[in-house]
Amino acid sequence: MVTLADNNGARVPADQPICNIPSLTPYALSEIIIGYDDKRADAFDEYGRRPWQPEFKDKKQHARDWETFHAFQGEFARLFGPKRRGRSFEAHRLDNEEDSADYHAYHLKLEQTNKKYRFDR
Repeated sequence: MVTLADNNGARVPADQPICNIPSLTPYALSEIIIGYDDKRADAFDEYGRRPWQPEFKDKKQHARDWETFHAFQGEFARLFGPKRRGRSFEAHRLDNEEDSADYHAYHLKLEQTNKKYRFDR
């Protein structure tokens, strides 16, 4: 059996979906470690970079990626409104199907306050 673990210590059997986190969910992985029965392991950051790649664990790149992620949350809220396209199950309960007016306004503001790196590549 393969077990997956994130850097917060959460363990998930490999046959369970872990990559279907809705974009507005305020939970983000920063590193994924996969352990195999034969004692091998693989590691990735949240964007699929491997430990030997230069931007893996680069704090400047992480800050830039995090800001871009928040800008995307705002863009998504602007384009699709407060109704969720998917739901998360955290703390033994499903999150809301629709954001409150205040929470939606918060997401809308993210696009403007985090667009520093939007098209800078």
